[in-house]
Amino acid sequence: MYFGGFKASNYICRTSVANNPTLSKEDFYIYTTDALENVDEVQLTRGGLILLVLLSGGDYHDGMQGCGLTITHGLARCGFGDRLVEAFDGMARDAFFGYLCRTWADELSAELRSNSQGFLRTRQPQLAEQLAGFLSMLNHETVEKYMCPLTTWTKFGRCIDNSGWVWQAPNVPRIAELCFVHLGWTKTTELIRMFRRNLWEGVIYRMLLSVRWFLFNIIGHYLFNFLSQVPHLRHSRLYCKMVGTLLLPLRI
Repeated sequence: MYFGGFKASNYICRTSVANNPTLSKEDFYIYTTDALENVDEVQLTRGGLILLVLLSGGDYHDGMQGCGLTITHGLARCGFGDRLVEAFDGMARDAFFGYLCRTWADELSAELRSNSQGFLRTRQPQLAEQLAGFLSMLNHETVEKYMCPLTTWTKFGRCIDNSGWVWQAPNVPRIAELCFVHLGWTKTTELIRMFRRNLWEGVIYRMLLSVRWFLFNIIGHYLFNFLSQVPHLRHSRLYCKMVGTLLLPLRI
């Protein structure tokens, strides 16, 4: 739905867990676009999410000083993010950035000063004074990364046909190689620390969800134990062929 907004999504998850003390750290939520737009305490459209990271900071920039997620969430519920997306989709780039720094900035500043729609906790006149300067210094490429991120779909111009994809356990060595080459994680201790924090839980869940991986390991375990108890089969061609056939799906 959007890229570069990990901090904003993390805020949404923390808020929902904090509002429900019965949840533990082992509980997981899947947020759909419909849920984000319609859950009362969230009410965030795509434009609202983009506004969150644009003003409060995301992966591509630090945001406006003093403009936290609570404030930008309130502004998003006022519809400023949706108006920005509509302008981006309907205007030439030069016209859009002119609109961003003038008309849109003036309307946003007025809301920060007045809180006329009531979605802010308090009025924010200091942020209103900062806004024009922040937007004038905002890198245009940063805005475009949030509005129109480069993805595989961008390259091919259409949705990729994933009907032939097979669920399987992640290839951890390949992931490690990617992190080493492209993310600069060149120290083994750093890789282990980052994988422990961000990867291992997902790997385990993927293994459990991969029916092929799960079933072949269970079947293989019991079948190998059984065959190994039959002396005249243990070193036969039939035994080797059966072992190779069972292990084949695990190498894919």
